Amino acid sequence: MAMLLRTAASWRGLLVATLLAACSDTPYEPTPERLLGEFSGQAGTGFETYNLFLAVDEVSDSVRGVWSLSFQATCATHDGPFSGILDGDELRLRLRPDEETEATLDFQARVLPGDSVLTGPLTLVAPGTFPPGYEGPALCGSDELAPIRMHQGEVAGLPLGR
Repeated sequence: MAMLLRTAASWRGLLVATLLAACSDTPYEPTPERLLGEFSGQAGTGFETYNLFLAVDEVSDSVRGVWSLSFQATCATHDGPFSGILDGDELRLRLRPDEETEATLDFQARVLPGDSVLTGPLTLVAPGTFPPGYEGPALCGSDELAPIRMHQGEVAGLPLGR
């Protein structure tokens, strides 16, 4: 009987330690190597629905790769290289265009536990150049885009970024 009580106490102690670790204030730290690869997602509604693709090629002192943004309702696309940093569970990327007519964006995303989901807002930094006389929004329908949730690997209904 004493052995059974010691075993129950050991399990109880292990359970308490596990729960305390799960509730600790230690922030989540993604594994950089697990962020290599392609992420894609879709956000927005109606005319402002868009797809974003990231191909992460390097995660070291900086994060580098290529990106592509496309709007479902039109043929409008923006793409080019990106660079940024991984700070804790926050990924801060500057998405630069490969053509002067395309927009420059910032993507500030949280890396969720498991390292296969990124979530956060896209912010317009520079709209690019437009034909003379153009006075519409820099991005399809708006200068602000809905926050996006991106998944690593192939996502049903979305092509991969490369």
